[in-house]
Amino acid sequence: MCNNARRYPGPALDIVLIVDDDAALCSAVQRLLRAAGIRCLSATSALQGLELLKAHGDAVAVVISDYAMPQMDGAEFLRRVRLGWPRAGRVLLTGNADLNDVSRAVNLGQVARLLLKPCTPDDLVAVVRELLALRDVGPKQLERFTPREREILACLARGDTNAEIAVRLHLTPHSARVSVNRVLAKLGVKDRTKAAVQAMAMGLGQLFP
Repeated sequence: MCNNARRYPGPALDIVLIVDDDAALCSAVQRLLRAAGIRCLSATSALQGLELLKAHGDAVAVVISDYAMPQMDGAEFLRRVRLGWPRAGRVLLTGNADLNDVSRAVNLGQVARLLLKPCTPDDLVAVVRELLALRDVGPKQLERFTPREREILACLARGDTNAEIAVRLHLTPHSARVSVNRVLAKLGVKDRTKAAVQAMAMGLGQLFP
């Protein structure tokens, strides 16, 4: 396992967990984030990553995972993260050019961001900061939405289509489409993926199994 978190002043909150079986890359990302003032933990396997999540719980705000790892790949790992720690922003870091594998990882883990290796340090830090900011504002944003709109948000977090939302919430296709558009407008986004990220930051990732 790579070195654990440096001791920072103040509460141990908003930790970023890096999971990659490439120890050199794992250490490089850790140094990059620490230089940016971001608390971080790292592990060189998915199983070690899960142990760190169990130990630190909701203090882990963002999980960055490689796709191709032994024992458990990034798709399955991020799926487990989604189920156990739904408020953690999930980032898939991969050099895998197989779109089927990437799609599987995105669907199972409902990742917030997909970064292709090699990504620039600035891009990685920007993604982490964006997800940390969303975690801070997410619970406050939830107060703006009606119970029905929260259900729509939870469906978006799952990656449901409008047709699937209509079936799940017993709506007509027209009502589902209108409701989704209303929620997107309220969030100030046009992209369903961005809406899903915000929904997960609000803690709605597990409203529906």
